Amino acid sequence: MSNGLKRIYGKLVKKEQPVTVVLCNSENRVEWIPLLSCGQEDNNLGIVASGFWGIKISSCLIILDSESSYLYVLKLLEITMDQIESELKNLSSKYGLAERDYLEFPFVEIIRFAFTNEQNDYWLNLAFRWLDSLENRFQKELVVELFNLENNKNISQKMRHMAKKRRINNSMCSKEIL
Repeated sequence: MSNGLKRIYGKLVKKEQPVTVVLCNSENRVEWIPLLSCGQEDNNLGIVASGFWGIKISSCLIILDSESSYLYVLKLLEITMDQIESELKNLSSKYGLAERDYLEFPFVEIIRFAFTNEQNDYWLNLAFRWLDSLENRFQKELVVELFNLENNKNISQKMRHMAKKRRINNSMCSKEIL
């Protein structure tokens, strides 16, 4: 993902002044361009010069470069994917980016984090809502996580059934293409 985001960052820098911010749990500083709001703060989600998404929490930045870092953006699941895509399309227009560039947003990684780390029906329901909004080609990337959810006895039977239904539907879509 980082090469595409580096390219997008390069285009954004031509029109927007990067902000320097301290990384959380570090003295290191990085440049980033805040773009979207995630929660209470305005524009606390953006692209870091190194080609990753980042989220500013209080006065420091967390780079979304590992599975555990997605905990900090889990609350995005409370927003519909359509709303986020609409904001991303508006940003693409504002900065003159190609329409496909907004697909660099880590929708799949956020869903994967929820499926792998959450046992709470609330977050899983929201992750399923996002999954249902994803294009089939992105849904296929989550088949293993759906299988694992389906067999996870620590989550509710309702969530296991939802996982099985979506895994089976996704498998059937794959066969139709072949």
